[in-house]
Amino acid sequence: MRDFINFRKMITPTIIASIFSIGSIFCIICGIAIIQEHTPAGFALLILGPLALRVICENFIVLFTIQNTLTDIRNLLKSQQDRENQ
Repeated sequence: MRDFINFRKMITPTIIASIFSIGSIFCIICGIAIIQEHTPAGFALLILGPLALRVICENFIVLFTIQNTLTDIRNLLKSQQDRENQ
């Protein structure tokens, strides 16, 4: 809980995963609705919509993964420096 209050634990990756799920469902429903109107664009939305949404969400998640990795590196270097100073 303390990490959450001090902004050490990020909740945005969970929100991004939820946005992906909701967006994928929306793309599938809209794709099926467009296919029923005999429009070929429905197939593109049905297939490419969730795929494009996944790529966009993964790019956002990568940013948070980089931040977590850099924090781990900083903590590791700090602990090594503390051991050397003892």
